[in-house]
Amino acid sequence: LEEEVDPPSKVALHGAGEHPDHGRDAGEDQPEQHRDAKAVDQARDDVAALVVGAEPVPFERPAALAAEALAVLGVWPKPSVLDRVDGHPIGEVTRDSAAARAALAGVVQPLFANGSPTVQAALAGAVGRLRLADAAPLLLAKVGSGSTAEVRTASLGALQALGGARAEEAIRTSLQDPDRTVRAAALAAVARAGLPETTTAELLSSVLSQGTVTEQQTALAALGQLQGAGARRALARLLDQLDRGAVAPEIQLDVAEAARASRDPALVARLDARDAARASRPSLDAYADALHGGDAQAGQRTINNNAAAQCNQCHVISGAATGSRVGPDLRSIALRLTREQLLEALVHPNARIAPGYGPVSVMPPMGGVLTRRELRDVVEYLTTLR
Repeated sequence: LEEEVDPPSKVALHGAGEHPDHGRDAGEDQPEQHRDAKAVDQARDDVAALVVGAEPVPFERPAALAAEALAVLGVWPKPSVLDRVDGHPIGEVTRDSAAARAALAGVVQPLFANGSPTVQAALAGAVGRLRLADAAPLLLAKVGSGSTAEVRTASLGALQALGGARAEEAIRTSLQDPDRTVRAAALAAVARAGLPETTTAELLSSVLSQGTVTEQQTALAALGQLQGAGARRALARLLDQLDRGAVAPEIQLDVAEAARASRDPALVARLDARDAARASRPSLDAYADALHGGDAQAGQRTINNNAAAQCNQCHVISGAATGSRVGPDLRSIALRLTREQLLEALVHPNARIAPGYGPVSVMPPMGGVLTRRELRDVVEYLTTLR
């Protein structure tokens, strides 16, 4: 299965594809229906042979071809309406999954033991699509010990497709994976896994103590959409920490937004009281949760595309010198102003006037134009302009 050899012959393409004419002479005179039936039978034999390693396929099997055969097996019951090799329309095909399941069942253990990472990832995908429940223990083992992130992610996805108690165990394991792509897949799986609400809230909350800033922000957004007592308790604890100043600056805004998104009356009332209290503080203190944790790419989109802010109407921002010189040139603004000064310039533009631009700024306070999230993203983008 793992030998590197010359490209496969047309016989291989016939086994991996689904076009009824592959491997036949153009002039062969057969009724269309008869040719299609024979093609399905031959494809079944060839695909099984590609994976198992049996004859009559007359060529060596590299890892990439074995992975392709496994992909074909995975969609065998209902393949694409287009031929897998040349994209030719073949119409809808519905097949009994028993043949594919039988072909796959005999190779799961040896391929997981000896297959290349490419083959193992393809195998996990096929197992999940064909709902081969007996392979769940092997998949769970690969979630924790797969040699590559691709294998571990594919195994997690297969267990999600199979469902059951092992799916939750796989999510817990993957949330602690050293690779961020695996953790991201696990985080995405939490909300759609169909787990009890309290379990989902607990899993999302666990990310806050060990995930990256982006992962924590994603978990908080999901927690805010979760309806139930577990989510309410988790958000109430987070608001307690926010009031004590025990929440990291990068996720303070996300905690507040998640609590408000829950629409829980008690949580929303706490947020309203908190907003009213900070409204009387100096401008920078009132917007402290917009200082850290922004998305620079989102901030760039806001600057370039937000119709209300219209930043390009007054400033030169990008290296191409597009925009206007009504206001200061922002192309290297991060070299001149700190993060705090950048936020202050947005929410209280008259606090600091750039030399040569008069005693009063014509820019409106952006706190009344942009959301806090947009402000945070813009600040993050401006800190990249050096």
